Amino acid sequence: MTDDWVDVGKPIPRLKSARAMEPFGVEVEWEHGDIAVIDLTPLIQSHQAFHLLMDWEVFATLSLDDWGWGIYWPSAPLAAIPTTTLQDLQMLALRCQDYSAAGAGGVGYAQRTTQSPPADCTLEHIKLAASCDVAGTRTR
Repeated sequence: MTDDWVDVGKPIPRLKSARAMEPFGVEVEWEHGDIAVIDLTPLIQSHQAFHLLMDWEVFATLSLDDWGWGIYWPSAPLAAIPTTTLQDLQMLALRCQDYSAAGAGGVGYAQRTTQSPPADCTLEHIKLAASCDVAGTRTR
């Protein structure tokens, strides 16, 4: 047997820190130093496991797991989100932001009116993206 490394895909993203932000956002600092604010509203409103998080006092108990591979809420035992999902939500917001920015300027009217948002961008995602800077941090 050799001591060769086996590559099975991308490493799991890790967090250094996470904190709850009103109404249903989380500010995360990734292991590599990037900081982002991720809106969890669509996720919270779409899964029964997260129904307790609709109460800010419960949502505010957000905690980072011991290894930085996810967040959870001690007050809501069924609610936990792995970093892979947080990363997907951050990327979705950035894609929606690209669409929102294209509609706001920089392209012609015909291009704006014929361009469709990515299939997974809801109106709420696009509105949220319009209020964020490129890092996903809320500016409005």
